[in-house]
Formats: sequence, structure tokens, C-alpha cells
Amino acid sequence: MTEVINKESQNIITIGSQLIYANIHEYGGQAGRNLATTIPARPYLNPAIKEFEEKELKISQGQR
Repeated sequence: MTEVINKESQNIITIGSQLIYANIHEYGGQAGRNLATTIPARPYLNPAIKEFEEKELKISQGQR
């Protein structure tokens, strides 16, 4: 999972992945032939986004 997309447009930043398996790893679910395998969620984008938001909030409040 090395591909993370970051697009900037005016004041909007879009972060995501175009990897076909990114969604199943982020949220978990059924996969494989006949959806016979259950893959547990292994979030990597949402925790990173939350950490970014927390740091951004601290900066806007004048904290480090």
C-alpha cells in the first residue's frame, strides 16, 4: 500500500488511494472467490487523516 493520492484545489485537499484493494483493507469485508474470505479492517488512511486534522487544529490554535 504505497500509493496515497493527494490533490490540492483551491482550499480543498483530497486524500485517498487508487489501489483496487485499498477499500477492503481500510474497512474490511468479504473477498475472494464467492466472497468466502473475511478480511478484518486494517485502517491506514483514516487514522492518518485524523492525526493530520488534530495537528492542524493545534496549529490553528497556536499550539505545537
